[in-house]
Amino acid sequence: MSISQPIPTDNFFRSPLSIPLISSGSFGELRSNHFHSGIDYKTQGTEGLAVYAVADGYVSRIKISPSGYGNALYITHTNGFVSVYAHLKEYNNLIDYYAKQEQYKIESFALDIALDSTKIKVKKGEIIGFSGNSGNSFGAHLHFELREAISENAVNPLLHGYKIKDNISPVIKSIKIYPIGNNSSVNNFSEPISLLVNSSSNKYYLQNTNEINVSGNIAFGIEAYDLADGVSNKKGIYSIELMVDTTCYFSLLLDKIDFNENSYINDLIDYKEFVMNKKKIIQTKKAENNNLSRYFIIKNKGIIQFEDNKTHNITFILKDEKQNTSKLKFKIANLNISPFKEIKTDNLCQDMIYYNLPKKIEKQTITLDFPINSIFDSLCFNYSEENKTIYNISPIYCLHNKYTPVLNAYTISIKLANLPEKYYNKAIIAKLDEKNRIKSIGGEWSNGYVCAKAFEFGNYTVLIDSISPLIVPINISENKNMLEEEAIVIKITDKLSGIATYRGTINDKWVLMEYDEKKSLLKYYFNNNKTKKGKNVFELQLTDKKENISTYKVVFIR
Repeated sequence: MSISQPIPTDNFFRSPLSIPLISSGSFGELRSNHFHSGIDYKTQGTEGLAVYAVADGYVSRIKISPSGYGNALYITHTNGFVSVYAHLKEYNNLIDYYAKQEQYKIESFALDIALDSTKIKVKKGEIIGFSGNSGNSFGAHLHFELREAISENAVNPLLHGYKIKDNISPVIKSIKIYPIGNNSSVNNFSEPISLLVNSSSNKYYLQNTNEINVSGNIAFGIEAYDLADGVSNKKGIYSIELMVDTTCYFSLLLDKIDFNENSYINDLIDYKEFVMNKKKIIQTKKAENNNLSRYFIIKNKGIIQFEDNKTHNITFILKDEKQNTSKLKFKIANLNISPFKEIKTDNLCQDMIYYNLPKKIEKQTITLDFPINSIFDSLCFNYSEENKTIYNISPIYCLHNKYTPVLNAYTISIKLANLPEKYYNKAIIAKLDEKNRIKSIGGEWSNGYVCAKAFEFGNYTVLIDSISPLIVPINISENKNMLEEEAIVIKITDKLSGIATYRGTINDKWVLMEYDEKKSLLKYYFNNNKTKKGKNVFELQLTDKKENISTYKVVFIR
């Protein structure tokens, strides 16, 4: 532990809620492309519960977003920690007034501002806001974090004074055994095997009692989750150790999260298994370019060499923050023989990409630029093309496979020789899934190419987005009397490139329209200072990411 790391004294922090703290999501939980950096606390299935400052401090950041954390608040404390409160319905009156002043100043709903210690001070136990469901939240709850102020790393609140009732040990569902390399095998085969487990008094054992024979380089994976008293929600695992006989080969401890390391999650898990079956299997091996700091022990990158013709004892030890412990023990026998079924490999690799070198791959109509550190491990890149359909204007480019994770973005540049100039700024690159559903990754025109950053391998093509976004008024119409309405509600959608900007005005003056991206809704809550008695003119201009514009204008009565 670094001597500069802040350590809170007992009882420094209070609860952010006045109800019993029941978690629906745990710290370090494995999420899509990231680790969960806080604890999700249930709010009795409702919005509007008071949220309290957990200690004295000052509001150091206000961030409002139509996605992500939604309405979020950051409070810096005197002990070197920052508390974070996300998905709020609203702030207290003082913070709300300050935020709205800034929003009107910059004429934007989205807001991200830093405040110094002189602006808004708070006391421990002061109401700072109210719980909600804003941003990328799909049910009322409070997302709560503690962060180190200097490093900005998120730390596990359960290690810093917060308690939950938990007498339940982690649950182990299955293991997976991976042969690594052509001369390695499990039960005489070169493919991984999965094995289910049973348990008795927190001691786990394999359902299949047949002897497991291995040879060569082997790694393991484990599928598990944690529980707490009185809660059905499955939570993440805090600590995992792998012992081979008396030697620890792998130790993982999710006590803090460095946000710069989120992308490493796709190598910590069996990414192919996740893509195919949504299973989250933690692997005991790691790629060359996986620099996750939460590995405390990982010998030989987690690959175990079995070459001694002996039987070995394998033990998984899983713990939660309360040190409730589960163990899985089994034996493997090393036969030191070649696999019956070997992996076929092509010795000639036309497009080899090394993780520690940049690489440019140039084909007839596509160029791929891989910067250094864009992939986890060196790989032989596979490429093919499929014929275009009636919807796209380029071939479908099949880039490697969707089961291989990408560490950092690479650039796709697709050449369009006969594209009319009027469509230059309308071209986008889209990713296609197995059902040919489309997801835009953007696109900029440059010297005959449409270019975009990609964060995944898969199938890509070029489409033209020349259709304006859609505006659907929900509760307003021409000359409608809106005196009984709390807000103007508008639904906005765009089928391809996505919403870029929106601007609402009443009587030619900008008004604050709150955007809930997950519901595709814009709302303007009436403020008498912005309307006049009688007729008012509301206008909304909506622009997508390819500069297609829609406008809606209506007269209403107040």
